Amino acid sequence: MPTALDELGRRSLVQIRRNRDQFLGVGFVVAPGLVVTNAHVAEENVQVWFAGEPHACTVRRYPAERTESPEWPWPDLAELTVPTLEAEPVLLGPPFTDARDIAGLGEVRVPTFDLAYVAAGPERLEMITKRLVVSMTGDSLIGLGGGTLDLGMSGSPVIDMRSGRVRGVVKAAAWAQAQVQYGAKVPTGGWMIPLTAEHTPPSWFQHNAEANPLGNRWRLVAADADRVQQELFRPTEPPAEITPANLLDPDTGVTPFEPMAELDDLLTWCHADSRTVVRLVSAGSGTGKNRVAHELCDRLRGHGWVAGILRPSFRDAEWLRTLAQALERELQICVVVDDAEHRGPDVAAILQEVRDALDASSATVRVTARVVLLSRNDPDRFEDEFLSIDIEDSEFAQWIRSVQEPPILLPRMLPDAPAVLSRAWRAFASRLGVATEAEPLWPRDISAGTTLDLYAIAADEVLSALPGYGQDYRGDKDPLETIRRHQLRYWARKLKDADYQLRAPPPKKASRPKAGSGPITILLTTAEAWLLIPTLVPSTDDDLFRQVMNRAALALGAPDPREIDNLRDLYPVAADGHPAALTPDRLAEIVFRHVCRNLDESTLCAFLAAVLIGDGADVLLSLRLICRARAAPDTASDVAHSRIDAALATLLAGHPRELLPALTRICGEIPHMAPLVRLLTAAVEDGDLDVLPLVEEHLPDDGRGLSPVAVVVLQRQADATPGTDDHSLSRRISWWRKLSLHQYHLGRDEALSTNQNAINECRVLQARGGRHAATFARLHGDRALFLLRHVKAQRARQEGDGPIGEALINGEIAIREFEKLGRDSEIALADVLHNQDILFSVRQRSRQALRHGRRALLLYGENGPRRSRAAAHSQVADDLDGLGRMDEALSESGKSVAILAGLFRESPSAYAADLVRALSQRAYIRLHKGAGDQREGKPSATEFLLAARTDVMQARQVLRRWSPVDEPELEEYLRRIEAVLESRLDRRN
Repeated sequence: MPTALDELGRRSLVQIRRNRDQFLGVGFVVAPGLVVTNAHVAEENVQVWFAGEPHACTVRRYPAERTESPEWPWPDLAELTVPTLEAEPVLLGPPFTDARDIAGLGEVRVPTFDLAYVAAGPERLEMITKRLVVSMTGDSLIGLGGGTLDLGMSGSPVIDMRSGRVRGVVKAAAWAQAQVQYGAKVPTGGWMIPLTAEHTPPSWFQHNAEANPLGNRWRLVAADADRVQQELFRPTEPPAEITPANLLDPDTGVTPFEPMAELDDLLTWCHADSRTVVRLVSAGSGTGKNRVAHELCDRLRGHGWVAGILRPSFRDAEWLRTLAQALERELQICVVVDDAEHRGPDVAAILQEVRDALDASSATVRVTARVVLLSRNDPDRFEDEFLSIDIEDSEFAQWIRSVQEPPILLPRMLPDAPAVLSRAWRAFASRLGVATEAEPLWPRDISAGTTLDLYAIAADEVLSALPGYGQDYRGDKDPLETIRRHQLRYWARKLKDADYQLRAPPPKKASRPKAGSGPITILLTTAEAWLLIPTLVPSTDDDLFRQVMNRAALALGAPDPREIDNLRDLYPVAADGHPAALTPDRLAEIVFRHVCRNLDESTLCAFLAAVLIGDGADVLLSLRLICRARAAPDTASDVAHSRIDAALATLLAGHPRELLPALTRICGEIPHMAPLVRLLTAAVEDGDLDVLPLVEEHLPDDGRGLSPVAVVVLQRQADATPGTDDHSLSRRISWWRKLSLHQYHLGRDEALSTNQNAINECRVLQARGGRHAATFARLHGDRALFLLRHVKAQRARQEGDGPIGEALINGEIAIREFEKLGRDSEIALADVLHNQDILFSVRQRSRQALRHGRRALLLYGENGPRRSRAAAHSQVADDLDGLGRMDEALSESGKSVAILAGLFRESPSAYAADLVRALSQRAYIRLHKGAGDQREGKPSATEFLLAARTDVMQARQVLRRWSPVDEPELEEYLRRIEAVLESRLDRRN
C-alpha cells in the first residue's frame, strides 16, 4: 500500500515523450516550471506530459554534449524549463558533499510510471513505487538492489527513507558501459545519480527551497510530523465526558476564544524570522494563560507547526532526542511549558537542545523553535532567579538572555465583560442543550475578578438550568465555588448511580462485608476527597494509581479496597484514557481547601500520607497543589491552613527523606510561602544529618524566602565536618560561602565572619596547591558586597564611611582573580566592578569610579541581567554628574530609566522603587543641567527644568500607585527635588 510519501512523489512525476506515441522516460518537478530528468532522456524536441496534457519546454543538459561513448557522460542530468506546467514539487535533500553519506543511504523508494501502461498513451497514468536499497557503489554512480528498475524508468526520483527527501535520479540504462567501467556485476535495481554539490546546479536547491516553505505538506510528511506531534505532546482530543469542571477547560473546546492582542503578538513572533527563541507569558491564576496557549498551538498546527503543551512528567532523554531530530529535519516546533516556575531543569534541558540544534545548523538547514513559558510568577523571578541563579553556566544564561523576547503580561480580565459573559453563556448552553431565549441578568460588580471568573459565572447559569443542579450562584467571593458545588453534585450522582450511598457524618464508619454485595456507604466529607484523587495523583501508571486508591480507602475508611476498580471507573476520563484531573488549577485548590476543612486532622494526615508516601509517588506534583492551596493570599484566616500545617508537620517528621527536599524546592518556586518555610526550618533543625544534603540541593543562593532553612542546613553540616583534610575543607568552604550569602539576605552581621572563615580555609587549600581560584574570587567579591552594606548603613547614620578601605581591597582581589578565569566569569566580574564603582564614588574618587563602572557596563553588554545593567547605568550617571559631564550623565540616566520602565511594565510591584529612584535621579540631573544653563542665560534652561518636572510627576504617580512602604526615604527625596525645582521655575518666570 503506498505511503503518504509515495503519493507525494507521484504527484510530482511527469512523462518525457518525443510525441504522444513515443515515451522516453520520467522526470520530476523540483520547482514551478522546472523539471529534472536524465540528459540521455531529454533529447531534442521533447515534450513534458502531465495529467494527460503536453507542455513545451526548453532543455539544458549536464554536460551539454554526448561523447563517442554510447552513454551520456557523467553526471547525465538535465533540467527542463516548462513555463506552463503547474505541479507540486518534490522536496530535495541537501546536496551530498561526502561519499560516506552516499554509501550510508540504506533503503530508498522510487516513485515511477508503470511501464506496462505507458505505451497506451499519456492519458493512462498508472504509477508504482519501487522499494530498493543501496547495494554497491562506484566512483560516481550508486548501485541499487533489492528490486528491478526497467529501461524507461530513467529520470525517476530516488527518495531517501531516512530523510524523506529526494537525493538522486534513476539511471536505468548503461548496463554494458557500467560493466566495462566498474568491472562489477550490473545491479538489478539499476543506478542512482546522486545529487552532489559538485555536479548539481545550485539553483535547483535554491528554487526547490523557495517552492517548499517550512510547514508545507512534503516537509511534514518527510519529517513524520504526525508521529513527532504525538511523541512530544499530550493528546489534544476533547474529553469524552463534559463535567462542570472541565466545561471551563480549554481542552474541551467549548469556551469561545476571545480575540486578544497578546495572542496576535505571540503569533507574529512565532512566524517572524527572529533569532529569539524563548518568551515568558506571565499572569495570575484564572487570567487565561492556558487558553491562550491552546489557541496558539491550534493555530500554529494549522500552519504546519508541531506545537503543544509539554506533559507534566517530562524527564525523558528520548523526548529530547525526538526534539533534536525534529529540529534537524526542519520541523517548526513550538513547546509550551506550563507552570514554568516549577520546571527550571526541564526548561534548561529544552533550551540546551535548541541551542545545540542552532549551533549545528547550516545554510541549508533552517532551525525554527519557539519555547513559550507560562508562569504565575512575575517576569523578574525568571530573570533574577532562573537565569541568574538556577542556570549555573553563566555563558548559557547569557545565551538565553540573547534569545529571549520581551515577556507578555495578560490582563486579569478581558475587556467588555458583559459581552464575554454572553458569548460564553451561549457557547455552554449550545454544548449542553440548554435553551437561550432570554439572556440572564448578569451580576453588576464583575470587574474585579478574572477572565476565568466570567466563564464560571456563565457556566453556573447554564448548569443551573439542567436537571439535578439547581440555581447555585450565591454571590460567592470566588465564582469557582459555584462550579465546585456543581462538580460535587455531578460526582454524587455518579456515585449514587453506581449504588454508592452518601451520608453526612458523624455516624460510625460503615464496612462492606463483601465487594458487590449491596450498597456502599461513603461519608459526604470523604466523597470530595475521592473526587480529588486524580488531581493529587495525575499518573498514567494504572498500577500506581490503584495503589494510591487502596491507601486512600484505608485512610478514609470507605469504600472497601475491593471496590477500587469500580470507583476508578467512575472518574471522568482524559484524552489519554486515564482518570482526568480537575481543571482549572484554581478549582482544584478550592476543592482541596474544602477537603482540609471537612476531614479531621488525623484523617487528613492519613489521606495526605496515602497520596504522598509510597513507591512511585510523584511527590512534587502533589505537593505543588497542596502548597498553592496553602499560599492563596485571599484565604489568610482559613482554617484549612492550620489543618495543612499540622498534617505537613506530622508527615515531615515521619518521612523527611521523601518530603523535605520536595517541599524545599517548591517553597523556592512559589512566592508567599513563609508559613511553610517555618515548618521546614523546624523540620531541618530536628532532622537527621543524612537528609540535609538532599535539602541543600534545592536551596537557592539568592534566598527566595528560604534563607532561614538554609542557615540551619548549612550551619549544621559545617559543624558536623570538623576535619582538616582537603575534602573536609572544600566542603566547609562551600557551606560557609552559601551560609554567608543567606546571612546577608537576612541582614545578619555574622555574614562577614562566616565569609572570613571561608576565605581563611580557602587560603589553606591554595597553600597546599589546590585550585580554588573561582571560589576565592567569589568570596572576596561577596566580602566587598557585604562591606558595602556596612558603608551605606554607617553613612546613613552619619557615622563616617566605615570599612570602605577593606571593601575596596577585597573588591580589587576579586577583580584580579576573576580576570584570570576568562569569559565564564564575566557577569560576576561586572558585579564586582559595579560595587567598586559605588565604593570609589563614596570616596569621591569619581574618575576611578567611572572607570570601573564603564568596564562593568562593557561586560554586562546588551544581554546581561537587566536590573544589574540599570543599576550600573545609574551609578555611571552619578559619576559623570560629579565630574560635571551633564550631557553624558543624562544619557546614562536615560538608559537606566528605559530599562527599569520595561521591567516595571512586566512586574510593577517588584520594580516600582527602582523606577522611582531612576526617575528621581534623572530629574535631579536635569535640574542640575537646567540650573547651569540658567546661570549662563541659555534658553534651554527652561526645557531641562520642565523635563525634570515631568520625571518628578511620573515618579510621584508610580509612588502613589505602588507605594513601596519599606522605603520611606523615596518620598522625602522626591519632596526635596520638587521644592528646588519649583523654586527654580518660579525664579525663571
